Amino acid sequence: MNELRTSSEAQAAGDRASFAAFDELIRSGRVDAGAAKYFTSSAERRRVFNISEATGAGGGYMLPTRAVAAVAKLLPAATPILSLSRVVETETGAPMIWPALEENSQGAGLVPEGQTSTNADPSISAFVFGTTPKFTSGIVAASFEALQDSAADIANELVEIFARRLGRALEAFFAMGSGVSQPQGVFVGAPVGVMLPAGNTTSVTSAGLSALYASVDANHRQSSRCAWLMSDSTWLAVQQIAAAQNWPLWFSAPTGAQPTSFLFGKPVVISSGAPPMGASAKPIVFGNFDVFAVRLVKGVVMLRMDDSRFVSKGEVGFQAFLRADSRFTAATTTGVCLLQNSVS
Repeated sequence: MNELRTSSEAQAAGDRASFAAFDELIRSGRVDAGAAKYFTSSAERRRVFNISEATGAGGGYMLPTRAVAAVAKLLPAATPILSLSRVVETETGAPMIWPALEENSQGAGLVPEGQTSTNADPSISAFVFGTTPKFTSGIVAASFEALQDSAADIANELVEIFARRLGRALEAFFAMGSGVSQPQGVFVGAPVGVMLPAGNTTSVTSAGLSALYASVDANHRQSSRCAWLMSDSTWLAVQQIAAAQNWPLWFSAPTGAQPTSFLFGKPVVISSGAPPMGASAKPIVFGNFDVFAVRLVKGVVMLRMDDSRFVSKGEVGFQAFLRADSRFTAATTTGVCLLQNSVS
């Protein structure tokens, strides 16, 4: 027990020292020799200074490990699709081959005595994650006064700003990205499971929701990652249908947690990147998000800019970069399906 306590105390001390070094870097632009260990190993330094494959980030610093963990912890709040999907972390953003396996239609069989068993090979293919796209937080300008004020927790404020900004950008592309030199969005790559009849350009129907649920393979519906994904405005329309049909939407949650919305027993997740209802729009996706992979390149790069365009205004600029991509893991799948509004 004493060893565990000592280990925990050492980690807490390391966290404090790491953020103290990060705070000093932000305020003064300097990293003391003794604090350099919190920012970069030799391999990480090469990634920062030779990052021309993605961005001209010469002179940048990798955020300390604890700061990266803080960003990662905050990202899901602004990126719900990230929390639903299969996440793969890689050391670099170079192209990567990913195996695509779809064997839901396969099953075991009965073999009579003396008979030869038949092959039931799964359908195995592959797709390539291209060079991982780069996302930026945009520039955050901080005044000299804010940096000199020891009462201001600049380090944590920047981490939260970076996480929120990067999270919103990721969510938009994980939802609606074209997949060409950018992430593939779940609302773009998923097949249509249900198309509503005429007269439903800006509405959904109870029959359509039931049909969308049934369009997803039963095995995929058993997954813990099976969920509904839509915008707030679409969810409002669904709630009105549910009220008319007397469908239960709210289930109890663990003590201290927020109540969770459920539809047909599956959680409802709201995405700021989901498209609104409209003619031929695809406003709802339902299914097992384990078939949707998100690739994150480890590490967040931060730039501290104190050139003339900032100094002349009494400011210092900060900017963060994160590399991420997303793709469906199979060319065709019944794991995730879309509901489409009618044309007219």
